[in-house]
Amino acid sequence: MTFRVPAIMEANEREAYKLYSGEGSFNVIIRPTYQQAVLKFQKAVDDLKTIAPTPTAADDLKGTTAKVQFVKAFRQVNQQLNSLSMYNDFTWENSEKAFGIAQPEVESYTGKYLRIKAAVTNQEPEKVPEELAALDFSLAVGSVVLVDYDYLTQLIQDWIDEQQQYSTPDQAQAHMTDYLQNSAKVQASLNKLAETQPQQAQLIREAMPYIEQQMQQSQQQSTPNQVPVALNARELVADYAQKQLVKKTTTFAHTWGLDQAALLRVAREHTVGTDEWHHEQELTQSANLAAALQAQTAAGPKIPAILPLYRIKSQTAWRQFIEHDLAIYLQK
Repeated sequence: MTFRVPAIMEANEREAYKLYSGEGSFNVIIRPTYQQAVLKFQKAVDDLKTIAPTPTAADDLKGTTAKVQFVKAFRQVNQQLNSLSMYNDFTWENSEKAFGIAQPEVESYTGKYLRIKAAVTNQEPEKVPEELAALDFSLAVGSVVLVDYDYLTQLIQDWIDEQQQYSTPDQAQAHMTDYLQNSAKVQASLNKLAETQPQQAQLIREAMPYIEQQMQQSQQQSTPNQVPVALNARELVADYAQKQLVKKTTTFAHTWGLDQAALLRVAREHTVGTDEWHHEQELTQSANLAAALQAQTAAGPKIPAILPLYRIKSQTAWRQFIEHDLAIYLQK
């Protein structure tokens, strides 16, 4: 058995290529090293972030030229990520340091890219600027196509739009197979999102029955001569979250003798996962020990009968309530 060091092997491969391949470049058929692939991916990421430093910044792109540049830059990121992911050394661990981008951030950029694609492909061709219409929106085969909040809400929007084509319950029933297939696609994407963004996935999963209810009401209220009221997936999820905030804070405030509006204000202005709290003084002043004792039940929390202890315990309780019970409804 003969062993060759990598440098000798590469030299032999290059010599063989010269002898047998004719004209052309050795680099065309020899796969780059992992480190070379990393450098190409880093370059693609840098180019993308020059156009949109964060995924959120992609929402603020103005004009056709900026969007064209973003789409082209993202496709390069997608292509280089596709190549990089084929190496055994590839891992998302410490990716922000290694590549300049973390997996959740790639997911968010993917969602922004798909929103631009949907905005182009869903318009009438004559209304789409020529530069955007000419773009290739396909992604590299085998690439890591990731699901994020934007992608999933767009998928739900497509599902809603399809159902709203049917102006009567009978028409919707006739297309039940399509409804079930698209519903299954949404659920599969929800499961995928849960792997990386469990709180976002939980919120959307909880909101789905509410969204379906709104769709059914829209269809029931429509007539053959009147199209259903347009529904927006992102607005429906946000509406559901706000309804849950009001419902849950109302119950908690009643249990602890607190002002519900003051509790909701503290919750909305708190950033989950931090120790920064605002407007708690107003909430503390609203605390009504007599009301809390009157609302106390055997299954509920034990309310101290001494005012200072009650205030201390209620503050601990509302902080834990906001951090845990309300976290998914407070996502920015």
